[in-house]
Amino acid sequence: MANVTIRPRRDTTANWELYNPILADKEMAFEVVATGSPVKMKIGDGYTAWTSLDYAVDFQTIETLVTKATTGAEDFQALGTLTTATTIDCSLGAVVTATIGASLAFTFTANSDGLCRTLTLKLTNAGSYVITFPTSVKWAYNTAPTLSTYTDILTFITTDNGVSWIGMPNVLGVQ
Repeated sequence: MANVTIRPRRDTTANWELYNPILADKEMAFEVVATGSPVKMKIGDGYTAWTSLDYAVDFQTIETLVTKATTGAEDFQALGTLTTATTIDCSLGAVVTATIGASLAFTFTANSDGLCRTLTLKLTNAGSYVITFPTSVKWAYNTAPTLSTYTDILTFITTDNGVSWIGMPNVLGVQ
């Protein structure tokens, strides 16, 4: 059997966008940084131009995920006492703590890069007020949990970059 060397095309973002080639069906091509290291990969279909192809692999995202998985690191947000409507930005951390000081509504923003798939809220005193979660959150039996005046831990999962969420109470009423 003969040895075969496969050499995928590689170029910078600027050059790919400038020339905007059509990759052959199943042809892999890499977007590289100045050092020549690949950061993203696209796979051709034989008719779609480079700028219209989706990325098949983003090596920077993979590196971030591997680092978090191997170190157990989780970005964390301590929001303090909340008294007004609050947007939780998952790009700032997927574990959030807050004390609730007034009735309020939450909104969630997820990363388009897919890094935030799970959001955990640790809320203290939430049962003393009316808390409204985004309408995109679906709860078991279509009913949000009754929160306590102590500490409640809720988890939200998205598989579509925050378009919809599944909400679930983990622990309610921790004293």
